[in-house]
Amino acid sequence: MKYIGTIVLSFEEAGELSKIVPWKIGSPEKIFQELKKEGLPVGGMVYLSTCNRVEFIYTLTDPERHSDFILSLIEKLPALEAGIRPKTYQGRRALLHLLRLSSGLESMVLGETEIRAQLKDSFDSSKKKKMIDSRLNVLFRNLFQEARLIRSSISMSNLPLSVATLATKYLQQNEETLLRSGSYIIIGSGPMSKQAAEYLSKSDRKLIMVNRTPEKVKDHAERIGASVVSFDNFINDTESLGPIAAVITATSHPEAFITKEFTTSIINRNNSGIKNKKSLAFVDMAMPPDVNPEVEDLSEVTLISMESLKKELEKNKKKREEAALEAEEFIEESLFRIEVNLISGMSGPIISKLQKKIKNKARDHLNLLLEDRLSHLTKKDRRLLYTWAIQANRDMNRIHRDGLETMLRTLYSHDEQQRERTESL
Repeated sequence: MKYIGTIVLSFEEAGELSKIVPWKIGSPEKIFQELKKEGLPVGGMVYLSTCNRVEFIYTLTDPERHSDFILSLIEKLPALEAGIRPKTYQGRRALLHLLRLSSGLESMVLGETEIRAQLKDSFDSSKKKKMIDSRLNVLFRNLFQEARLIRSSISMSNLPLSVATLATKYLQQNEETLLRSGSYIIIGSGPMSKQAAEYLSKSDRKLIMVNRTPEKVKDHAERIGASVVSFDNFINDTESLGPIAAVITATSHPEAFITKEFTTSIINRNNSGIKNKKSLAFVDMAMPPDVNPEVEDLSEVTLISMESLKKELEKNKKKREEAALEAEEFIEESLFRIEVNLISGMSGPIISKLQKKIKNKARDHLNLLLEDRLSHLTKKDRRLLYTWAIQANRDMNRIHRDGLETMLRTLYSHDEQQRERTESL
């Protein structure tokens, strides 16, 4: 466990979501290679970037070099505003944080389901770029499995399930002010865009999914009955899409592409020949924002941004904290299982070689016995003896993991007793 660490810059450390933007970088693999060239003992790295956080999850081959690694990595990133400091975790504390993160307990929306998909995308991306070592491979495989168990233990009554569902609920609350015949445009191919489209497919609105590579959203669009257009067509040929009631966007575009001028042209087309002017709504779940804040100067615009969602979530803070407490017991058990699997996974190849050596020796001795002192046995008896020997070998193989589990439970029990004795003094 001591080889694992994470560097965290989230909405909690930054205060404002816009202040995490400098760390939203385009090529983490470049930094990864630079760190290796410097001689730092980096084993693997996963870069996670969402609407409300940036994290670097890493492993080292020398656990004494965490401080060196963190300082060197931060030096390669754009400077943050004065007073903003990322959090860092190593070892068991890093595992605990990652369990809470993958379960949605570190998110703005408690228990959200989007984070698992975002973590998986980040892991898959790092794997393609050859930035994953055996420790990260074992860790993430177990994280996804345990997160589902923890997530199911959280009481979700009266709490939103994701940023996307919360944002689209806001949109529906303003639906009466929107153009009834207008379409809903959903931009992006990430988990938040897809969840928003899924949620909105229950309405009777026409849905249009937009992406730079239309093939990325084609299957999802077909499943929910939405049409698909390219990003270029949306920007350059908006008229062909007909009236637009709302635009929901969650892309990784480096700057706002929905401008005041672009918005005005949509409003003018929407309200052409209409007596009572209707609003145009934007749900902007991107960070940095996809919608230029200047559009709010237009009286016909309703803008639902990540900052406005964050303020709303603060009202539910107490409920979220109470619900999170329910999951603590499950998290501790999950943490223990991951530790056992990590140790077992890393020591497995060594134990496997040893077990194979013992198995081969045992087979040789058994064959000698059957040729000598046990040569009188029938074929059936010989087969029974071989079956017993194979089963005994399998039972011995299980001792490795069972033994690790017993040792860890004993260790934690001893630490807890020591702590209680210290506190009583």
